[in-house]
Amino acid sequence: YQRRVHGIFGFVTNRGTCCQHKHVPHEEVSHWLAQKERNPELILRGLPNEDRARVWWALANPQEVWRAHSVTLSFLEAQPLPPNVEHAIQQDIPRTLNNGGDGAVLLRVLRGWSVLRSDIGYCQGMAFLAATLVMYFPQPDEAFWMLVTLLERRGIVALYDANFMTLNALLTTVHSTLPPALRKRFAAMDLPIQSYCTGWALTLFTTTFQCWAAVMMVWDMIWLAPPTSTTPAPSLPGSHGLSGEVESIIVNCICGIHAMQEPLLLECEDFSSTITLLMHKTPSQLHTQNFRQIIRHFVLRKRRRGKKEDFQWMLHSC
Repeated sequence: YQRRVHGIFGFVTNRGTCCQHKHVPHEEVSHWLAQKERNPELILRGLPNEDRARVWWALANPQEVWRAHSVTLSFLEAQPLPPNVEHAIQQDIPRTLNNGGDGAVLLRVLRGWSVLRSDIGYCQGMAFLAATLVMYFPQPDEAFWMLVTLLERRGIVALYDANFMTLNALLTTVHSTLPPALRKRFAAMDLPIQSYCTGWALTLFTTTFQCWAAVMMVWDMIWLAPPTSTTPAPSLPGSHGLSGEVESIIVNCICGIHAMQEPLLLECEDFSSTITLLMHKTPSQLHTQNFRQIIRHFVLRKRRRGKKEDFQWMLHSC
């Protein structure tokens, strides 16, 4: 029996299916993390898709979240949901799975979250996060606890807080760091950044962007970010703030998308052509290589410099 590995990634290829992710040895993940620290641009290659579930599981440590909540998905499913919440979930599942998928598992995951965090409940956009996790974790319990971990320990739940205060603050940061020419053009058109970026942030880019491999690189970085808390307090609304590193990843990716499209955006003559470019053409035109450039210039370099005020110079570096 000879173990084969993915070259510099160091993951064993003959361990079995992704459903066996619980058994990934810690040293394999440690090896990849060490390689990433020595060569940050390793993230640009993305994790091998067949290893993504195993590595995400090891980075997330959802067992700790489950122990903190001391409840099972089966118990949560047995609790009644308010009719309006049930209706919203049932309505969103077909929209989310328009290309196929396990709606039954997605329904169980979203119902479980809505009961577990009734202080927040179900919000539009969560279905895309859950559906992405179901792709890699087809077992309902596993997908559910990975969703809880993503929302709580990476702080994504803060984007869904009352009146979307955190989301609006994040998008205000994005707007303030856009090139002056774009800010001036958007102001003249009365085009708020919330009108097209809200979906990008709430779904972590999964709802519209077609370069799926690149979007998963962004998710890889989010799972690599340190958790926001080790002692969750589920009874306290808003007790999990958005991780600073996760916020930086989202902000810099959105800024990078704008910077790459700046020449085309400045050519748009009116509101209609601008919003069409941003909401329809941009998600279909950006490919994996474009996203790699965005990650290289707007996330990795930002992390190395480590100063928010130094971000402006990168907007023209692509």
